[in-house]
This record gives sequence, C-alpha cells and structure tokens, in this order.
Amino acid sequence: MSSKISIKEIIKGHFYTLKDAHTGNISLFDWLTFIIFPTIIALLACWKGFVLPKEVVSNIVTVGVLLSALLLNLLVLIYGIKNKIPKVDIKDPLHLEHQSKHNLLDELYYNVSTATLVAFILLILSIAHSLFIKKTFFYTDVIINSYLIDPLIIFLGFNLVFTFLMIIKRTYLLLVSER
Repeated sequence: MSSKISIKEIIKGHFYTLKDAHTGNISLFDWLTFIIFPTIIALLACWKGFVLPKEVVSNIVTVGVLLSALLLNLLVLIYGIKNKIPKVDIKDPLHLEHQSKHNLLDELYYNVSTATLVAFILLILSIAHSLFIKKTFFYTDVIINSYLIDPLIIFLGFNLVFTFLMIIKRTYLLLVSER
C-alpha cells in the first residue's frame, strides 16, 4: 500500500493510547472496553444472523458524515493548541506539566484521527450494506450483510462510541488544565 494512504501509524498510535496513564502498562480494562466487548457483540450478532434495518444504516450514514466533519475540525484545534504549548525544557519548573500536556495532545490526536477513520469506514460499510440489501433475490446478499458487513458495522459502531467518549473526556481535561 502507498505510504500516502497507509493508516497503519494511526491505528498503531491509537492502540498505544490503550494503556494505564500512571503505569504505562497495557490496560486490560481499556482492551475490554474498546476491543473485546465490541467483538463479542459483533460475534453474537453474526451468530444470530442479525441484519441491521435500513433506518439504522441510514442514521449511521448521517452520523458518520457529521461526526467526520466535527472530528476533522477538532484535529485542527488540537494542532493549534499543541503549537501554543512551549517545548519541553527540563530547566523549566513547569516541564512536567508541559510534557503531560504534550502527551495528552499526542494521544488525543491519535484518538481523533482513528475516530475520523472509523466514521469514514462506517460510512463505506453502510453504503455496502445498502447495495447488498437491494438485491434481495440473491440469498448470498443476506449472508454477506448478516455475517460480514453488519458485524463489522456493529464492532466499529461500538468502538466509535467508546472512542468518542474518550475524546470528549481528554478534550475536557485539556481545556480544564488551560485555566
């Protein structure tokens, strides 16, 4: 894949943020929240042959487009804030606070980038779902939706909700620390 469109670094950076902030170790609770729980829900939907209703898919498209625009604006805001925070200088008595803010902004940047990417992928999957639902004369179309596309939509949807909540909390912490 071309390095210009590779998303590997964004995903890797997002997974790096799923750690305990105090110890720096992998956080089991974060992995349960962001990976395991959505996977279990998606597998249960797949096992039951669940197909998302058209209205839900339509709402996902709307939310995905709006959320992508909002998150892209947040990326610009984060970039602006990061440029205002002084570089970390060990001689500065506030160097630990500056380092903490830089770390928080880096993690927030990865999370927002990942959420934007997930919202975009959800948009593509929702369009794919709609394409396959229209051709109801093929049994394989229902199989593709219920065993492939819809479980991915469910997994990414839960993951996006949790990531969005994390972004809100981190943005709040950043803005509160600016007082």
